[in-house]
Order: sequence, then C-alpha cells, then structure tokens
Amino acid sequence: MKLKLSDFLANDDMELHYKDNQPCSNIDGAETYFVKNGDAIPEIFVSQYIRNNPKFIKNLEIKNGIPILSVEQQKKYNISFPKLNIESFKENIDKEYNKYTEEKLAQKVNKLGKEKFKVWAEKEFGEDNIDRRKSTSKIIINILRMQGDAE
Repeated sequence: MKLKLSDFLANDDMELHYKDNQPCSNIDGAETYFVKNGDAIPEIFVSQYIRNNPKFIKNLEIKNGIPILSVEQQKKYNISFPKLNIESFKENIDKEYNKYTEEKLAQKVNKLGKEKFKVWAEKEFGEDNIDRRKSTSKIIINILRMQGDAE
C-alpha cells in the first residue's frame, strides 16, 4: 500500500510502523516505512509527531513552544492549539503583589494627610503590621518590605 506523503520533512532518519493505515509500534503484522533525513513524512504519522515529537519535523515552525499550523493543516491533521494570552511573569507579579509603590504611597500621604494616612495604613494592613506612632516614611518602608520591594 502506498502512503500519502505530507508537506512536512523529517529531521532525521526514521523507521515508522503502521498497521491498517494507522501508526503503531513494531508489532506482528505491522508494515515498516523508512524516511530519510529531509524526505516527506507520511500523513498518517504527522499528527502524532506534531503533538508528541515536533523536533523530528524539520520544517515545522514553533513559537513559544507551540507549533504554528495553518488553518488548512489544523483541519487536515485534526490538530488545534489554543491561543494563549501570555503575559510576562514580572507583569503578573506586579499586578498581584506590588499593589503599592513608594510613589503611590507618597501620593496617598499627600492626599490624605499624615494622620489619616496612618489610620488608613493600619486598616489596610492590620494593627499587627502597622505602628501609627512611626513616621509616614517608616510606614511606607514597612509596607514595601511586606511586599518584598524594600531591603
């Protein structure tokens, strides 16, 4: 039986096995197909290699660890990869943990006044963490230390 070849090329010499027009391991009754480096890979093996071993496909473009396929190729090989909204790790950390910066806290002191700022900080961060007897600059440093920004 003649296997239909894909437009993907082998990155190395491969020995592929199939039975009943399906990829399989080297079992009794399986037929062997040899692919040389740079030759086209049969279509029945492409989806398996894209999912599990994309490094064996020479002309497969990969971006951020995800193979890039055209819409036609996704339909043909029944493969799709979700579009990921990738944000940098630092941006995620900043959004979640570094809610307050020294500049934002200083602006808050100017807006509220020293005494109201101390009351706000005590409510926001708890009486155990904020001592209203300290100066506003010491309170700001304490808040930044709790976030891991100050040394």
